[in-house]
Amino acid sequence: MSSMKKSAARFAEQFNTCVSDMLLPFRNLPTVPESNVRYWNIPEQINASPTDLTVHIYYTHLNGTWQTAYVADDSFLAVLRIYVDMLKQANRIVSNCTICGKLIIKDKTNNSDFCSQECRNVHKREWTKENRIKNAESDVQCLYTQFYNNTNNQKRKLKRSPEALEQYNVRFNELKEKALTMKRGLSDDSPLSEINDFAKQLLNWETELRGVADQLHEKIS
Repeated sequence: MSSMKKSAARFAEQFNTCVSDMLLPFRNLPTVPESNVRYWNIPEQINASPTDLTVHIYYTHLNGTWQTAYVADDSFLAVLRIYVDMLKQANRIVSNCTICGKLIIKDKTNNSDFCSQECRNVHKREWTKENRIKNAESDVQCLYTQFYNNTNNQKRKLKRSPEALEQYNVRFNELKEKALTMKRGLSDDSPLSEINDFAKQLLNWETELRGVADQLHEKIS
C-alpha cells in the first residue's frame, strides 16, 4: 500500500509539472503595447479558480481503435488544457516566438522559433550584429581577416588571364579552408603559443600564395 501511495504521488507530481509546462507559453505572453495588461492573465485565473485546471482523461477502446475522452469543468483553462493536449498528441507544441513572444504552434520536428519572416529577419540582424562585434574584438579573427585580405588582393595581378586566376584560386581556396579549420579551434582564451603558431602558419601561407601569384603574373606579362 505504501509503495502504491509513493507511485501515485510521483505520478501526480509529474502530471502537475506537465500541466505547468503546457501552460508556460500562455504565461509568457507579452503585455499589450503601452500598458501593463497581458493578453491573457493566466496566473490570476489559476489562482482564482485552481479547480479549473482539473481535467480527467480517459482512453477507451471502441470499434477497434483507441479514443480519448475528456471530462472537465466548463472553464476556459480546462478547454485550453484539452486543446494543448490534443495538439501534443498530434505532434504539435505550443511555444512563444523568441522575438515578440506571440504564441506559435509548431511541429516537433520543426526548429523554427519565430512567428513570421519579420521576426526571423530581426533575429538574423541581431545575430549578425552580435557576431560582427564579437569577431571585431577577436585577435584570432583579426589574424585570419588580414591573411584573407592580403591573399585575396593578389588576384588583382591576374585579372587579365582567367586561366591564371583559376590556377591561383585552386591553391587559394585550399589554404583558405585550412586557415578556417585552424581558426575554429582557437579563441582569444587559447594559449598564446597556439595563437602565435596560427599567426606564423598564416604568414607562411600568405608568402606561398604571393609567390604563386607572382609566378603566374610573370607568365602572362
